[in-house]
Amino acid sequence: IEKIDKYKKIIVDNTNIILIINSGVYFIKVTDYEYKITGAVQDEFLMQFKGSNRKKIINDLKTYNEIYNKYQSKIDVPIKKYLIIKNHCQLQVELKDINILREYQFYYKFKRFILDNNYSNEKINEIYKKLTL
Repeated sequence: IEKIDKYKKIIVDNTNIILIINSGVYFIKVTDYEYKITGAVQDEFLMQFKGSNRKKIINDLKTYNEIYNKYQSKIDVPIKKYLIIKNHCQLQVELKDINILREYQFYYKFKRFILDNNYSNEKINEIYKKLTL
């Protein structure tokens, strides 16, 4: 996010980041999931497989939409959803309307978007203020 050389506002909510830039508003969840991950969004735990070993891990995705909806209800512009996973993670969890990116893809993907100029700096400040109330 530091590499994005544009006017921006950032809100950090645990492992969630809200990035407000000229091209839009982005709700980004950063996970530390590694290896193969299976399960369902509504499950309390997901299963992590590393070779022949498997273990239960806490499902951080369960509250993703709740937190997203909390922020989306505060503003009248769409917030785009992104999930950032480790480069070698195989995520086998069905996620609707969420763009999944590996760590290395994040900057290159957003580099294309930052050229758009949908919001002025004043609009960015207005959105930020509403989201932080």
